[in-house]
Amino acid sequence: MKKVRFKSLLSMALILMIVFSFPSGVFAETVAEEPATAEESEIIEAAEEETEDYLLTEEPEGEEVVPEEQTEEMILEEEAEESAATEDQEAGAEAEETVASVLPDAEQIPDGLDLDEAAILPEEAETEAAVKPGEMLPEAVKPTDGSAYAVLDDNYDLIFFRSFNTYTNGTETTAMDIYGNTYEGKVYDVSDFEYQTDGVLNSSPRCPARDVVRRIRVADNQKIVIGLTNGTNGGWGFHGGSLSFTFSDCPELVSFNGKGFVVDNVVQMNGMFYNCQKLKELDLSTWNGANVKAIGGIHAGMFQKCKSLETIDLSLFKNAKLEIIDYLFASCFKLKKINLGNLDISGCTQMEYMFAWCESLEELDVSRLNTANIKSMQATFGGCTSLQTLDLRNFSTKYLENMAYMFEDCKSLKKVDLSSFLTGSVITMNNLFKGCDSLREVVFGSHWLDWKSDACLPSGKWANLEKKVYKTEKELYNDYASNASSWAGTWTRLFDDVAMPSVFYFDPVYWALKSGITTGISGSNKFAPYDNCTRGQVVTFLYRAAGSPAVNTSNAPKFKDVKENDYFYKAVIWAAKNGITSGYTDKNGKPTGKFGPNDPCTRGQVVTFLYRAAGSPSVSASGAPIFSDVKKTDYFYNAVIWAAKKGITSGYSGTNKFGPNDKCTRGQVVTFLYRNR
Repeated sequence: MKKVRFKSLLSMALILMIVFSFPSGVFAETVAEEPATAEESEIIEAAEEETEDYLLTEEPEGEEVVPEEQTEEMILEEEAEESAATEDQEAGAEAEETVASVLPDAEQIPDGLDLDEAAILPEEAETEAAVKPGEMLPEAVKPTDGSAYAVLDDNYDLIFFRSFNTYTNGTETTAMDIYGNTYEGKVYDVSDFEYQTDGVLNSSPRCPARDVVRRIRVADNQKIVIGLTNGTNGGWGFHGGSLSFTFSDCPELVSFNGKGFVVDNVVQMNGMFYNCQKLKELDLSTWNGANVKAIGGIHAGMFQKCKSLETIDLSLFKNAKLEIIDYLFASCFKLKKINLGNLDISGCTQMEYMFAWCESLEELDVSRLNTANIKSMQATFGGCTSLQTLDLRNFSTKYLENMAYMFEDCKSLKKVDLSSFLTGSVITMNNLFKGCDSLREVVFGSHWLDWKSDACLPSGKWANLEKKVYKTEKELYNDYASNASSWAGTWTRLFDDVAMPSVFYFDPVYWALKSGITTGISGSNKFAPYDNCTRGQVVTFLYRAAGSPAVNTSNAPKFKDVKENDYFYKAVIWAAKNGITSGYTDKNGKPTGKFGPNDPCTRGQVVTFLYRAAGSPSVSASGAPIFSDVKKTDYFYNAVIWAAKKGITSGYSGTNKFGPNDKCTRGQVVTFLYRNR
């Protein structure tokens, strides 16, 4: 806004005399045909608010003015100036209203009017060429013409656009793209994003207004080109442009839409969104990252510390030859899904901390990654507390040296396949499996040529069940290398209470473990084979044995004692919808609305569940074992006969009894399932 002052109140009076010397009809005509312009309004406001002795500097509307530290003399002087200004304003109050209504444009002021030319501040002259609020972009501007700017509007949207005009950095501006879309707010010169000329790239562009911006996009049909066109050395030994840390440390950034950014020449994206902790919406689908080489580095992962991102699609790098990927997703706490595309990492030597602390990641497909030149996998998956399985059998590890902390604190990890790992060059396995308390199966190959005793494989007995080899973890460390050719295969961590191969439930328990039917007692290394099996556990075993099919809970039978957050909820609904159970009935056969999930399951109930799960086939008692405690009138009669004829049960050894009302143990249940597989 222009700032104008009058030399004295006499000047104001002179204006009034001149104004009223014009014929009234002239002014009436002028007012009707030419309303006051924005510039006139600005001059009027300045005249109303400013005096000869003190020019009040205006601050942007809505912003608080924080005074600089002042001395006592400065304060006294300012108070005197304010007093004088107040007196002058009160003295001319009667004339101000008339002046505000008729004051013409500055260029139309008649000769002789004593207007102080010095009232236009020096900085006004320096910004005279700047685009004024409301000015439109020329119609001829094309999406790739002009210089790059960005506007931060009142909603904290940062919109990149292009123009031939010159905008004053940081001022309030109204800008418009070629389709007439208007953007109002503070303008920022982002020409650093436009590496179109020859020269060495010394630093990356940084996002303006990084502390407050919430959403970032490019204006409609505009293009913001990033990257040198001549292949000049851009730092880090790469050629081309850089987006390293460009949008990093934006604490309020929620949404980033990459449409309109042209990144064809960019080679560095390491740290690009580093520490954008609120970023949830990320669209890079229009980007071509074919020339990118670096998307990671030490504390420089492209998405490192994006704690709110749930999905990431890296298909933009499908044609890229990547060289640096470490820390890529480190500390993406909510990340649940990653589309790695066809990442070519054959030129990478490190995968350090690549997925570290991705706490919500339950599945990860890394089968297409080419690790032929990888030397370090330090903490690659460390802290992935939700991962349950990892298939690394396609990993080539000829040059691998560092496996320290690789799976540390993967608390839910149950199985990992390392069958292709060559460990002859490995120097350290420090804390390789530390904190992997749920680990049950590890697949080792014949190229596992060396163990390090600090690998922290969960202690206890391990067995190659197929080859009937049983070893402690320490014996594996010491003996595996010399027996790798004959011991290669799946090694199972035995339960502390199911470690004797001679017990009847040994094979059924580890079949159930391998099949995903049971994981043992939570928080322990036990299966508890002699504990009573509850009805909730039995239907859960059945449900998992059936492959854990999808369950439509709509219109499902409801039980008062079965809640949605119960581990057995889906299993009970599945069993009820498939006619396996209908819950309890009273003595009159009327449903009680309860399932009794925590009640011990009887042997008669278990075989009945199995029989109904098989479709309740017709049964002939001919040739079936006769149990003295099973009558034709019993609800479980057909089920017991069916189970006996199928070899699922032979009753209690040395008796002619089945014990249908006896409580069924966990060992017995998995044995029934094993025999019915």
